[in-house]
Amino acid sequence: MFSHILKFELQFWTKNPLVYVFAGLLFSISFLTMWGMSAEANISDQIVMMNSYYKININANMFSLLLVFLLPAFIGVSVFRDYSSRMYTLLYSFPFTKRDYLFAKFLSAFLVVMLVVLSMVLGFSLGTQMPGVKQAVLVPFDLMNYLHLIFVFLLPNMLFF
Repeated sequence: MFSHILKFELQFWTKNPLVYVFAGLLFSISFLTMWGMSAEANISDQIVMMNSYYKININANMFSLLLVFLLPAFIGVSVFRDYSSRMYTLLYSFPFTKRDYLFAKFLSAFLVVMLVVLSMVLGFSLGTQMPGVKQAVLVPFDLMNYLHLIFVFLLPNMLFF
């Protein structure tokens, strides 16, 4: 029954325009931020590499304040939707456990939040590939910088939040 609930919830979230609005907003803000910072960076004795792990992590820390508002918007709505429509009385008559129901609801909403967060990471990576960017302030593209950001910083922090 867990897979049915998860599938239903994922279908709901893919039809919800809120997901695409948040993903587009985070993508465009991170994309424009990284593009602007890479294009306007000063080349001097102390060059800050704009797409290094350190700088990407600093930028992600700034955006993590926005991500705190994303979690209740998705995860809270996922469970509250059934209670506000009084659907829970019908749902509890089906043969599934409370653990399956709540875990499927949480996992579906968390997967959607992580996809929105991945749009932010995609914005960071594509922002450094735009025209007008000073190549002197960029290190060669390294996928591990972005994977490290996702799996060491963003994913655990989203779970703790």
